[in-house]
Amino acid sequence: MLVKHLFCSLMERLDGIEKDWSETNSSSVQEKLIQEVMELRKVSDDILDQWLIFEERMTKLQSRVQGFQVNSNNLDMEIAEMSDEVAEKIFKEIMNLEHKPTNKPEMVSVLSGYAAHAFRKGQGYYNLLMYGQAAEHFREVLDEDPELDVARLYLGFSHMMNGEWEEAENQLRFVSRTTENRLLKATALNAYGSLLAGFGNSELALFQFEGAIEAYPKLRDPYFNKALVMMNLEQYQDALPIWKMLANEFKDDWEIYLQLSKCYQEEGMTDEAEQTLTEIIQISQDPDLLWQAGQSFENLRQFGNATVCYRLILERDPENAAAWHGLGWNMWHAEGLPVGINYIKKAMSLSPTNPDYQFSYGWIMHHIQDYEEAQKVFKQILEQEGRYPLAIAGLVHVHMARQEWNEAETYAYQLISDMHAPTRGLGLLQLGKVSLTRGDYATAQKHLEQSIQESPNMPDSYLWLGLSRYMMGEKDEALRIWEYTL
Repeated sequence: MLVKHLFCSLMERLDGIEKDWSETNSSSVQEKLIQEVMELRKVSDDILDQWLIFEERMTKLQSRVQGFQVNSNNLDMEIAEMSDEVAEKIFKEIMNLEHKPTNKPEMVSVLSGYAAHAFRKGQGYYNLLMYGQAAEHFREVLDEDPELDVARLYLGFSHMMNGEWEEAENQLRFVSRTTENRLLKATALNAYGSLLAGFGNSELALFQFEGAIEAYPKLRDPYFNKALVMMNLEQYQDALPIWKMLANEFKDDWEIYLQLSKCYQEEGMTDEAEQTLTEIIQISQDPDLLWQAGQSFENLRQFGNATVCYRLILERDPENAAAWHGLGWNMWHAEGLPVGINYIKKAMSLSPTNPDYQFSYGWIMHHIQDYEEAQKVFKQILEQEGRYPLAIAGLVHVHMARQEWNEAETYAYQLISDMHAPTRGLGLLQLGKVSLTRGDYATAQKHLEQSIQESPNMPDSYLWLGLSRYMMGEKDEALRIWEYTL
């Protein structure tokens, strides 16, 4: 169709502008690109104006052809008795899904006149991602009929997508408390729960998701969101059966499989986690999902499988600096292959100022005992970033390797003076390593225990604490600490 061809052409122009903008620092070129954007905006506005004129005439013609006028006194009853099939269609429209049921009556068919016109305009703006304008028209619909639940739900979603959290919360809570339709109630509760979770109110969010599941058990999203919040609360044992249920029902949804693998990992079920991740990389073509799978394999120390994920990403996107870095880092960890260094250098060439890539290179230089190069890299990061805790920790290690104890401790104390607890924990870990290396096991134990207090989720502190206890002859206690950590 000509319309599709038009929009394909417009999207190609946008792609070209985005590419040119990311590749230029020339002010004259940028001015030209800005002018092109303004021209495209004018085209977009013209298209929208013509579409709204067409939609208005279409609505009037549809009303004449159908000869359909609804008695407003019967409107409430019709909406309240809306079937689950129609409600499902509305939910899918709101969530912008592709597969919509066919041969189902349009929800707007229960409206007539100005309300129907305003509703369709609101839908149009919503589908065009113009949420502020969409909200205006849904408010107009509610001015005509304050009890039209689906319009209020659309209004709540419009506010939410526009970042107007308080207004979104008010509309969603109102729908959840007043609607008689089970699916609309579940949809509103699920959206409200997502808002609460986004602002860190996890316990109340769980309550909303459970209410949504009770209202309409067939809706998947509340289960998914409930399990995510449980994982954020570290309730992995409770989240695991939900992920299993969803994975069994939706076998082509690899996001579910990824979350299931993370849950297995947190529960110590490493074989199940690895098997689930392997299923993802065998079938999935999604670079984002492959990236997350690669990160999960790294956490499992399955470096070979992680490299498979990054190679698959690079087959689709050879200029992906993060994938080059991941490939090099994991190849070096898996087999200590020098080629891993070259891949990290490739990442640095694509993103020269990325401190993470620079640190990885410096860390490998330290491990192959090229201390001069490692020190140079770590100092370069600090000059570039101003403050980068891992680079400071790297300098501690360089000076420890040279037995320059005072310099090592000086850098460690820089970390300990930081305002953030995890950074202080990292500094205390470095002091513990220095003391342990010098044979002062009691002082090392003190620093490492303080490190754990500051940052309980740093495994290295436990490993080194176990070593200090072992060196002090407390072998049983050392084994207990290591078993807890591993």
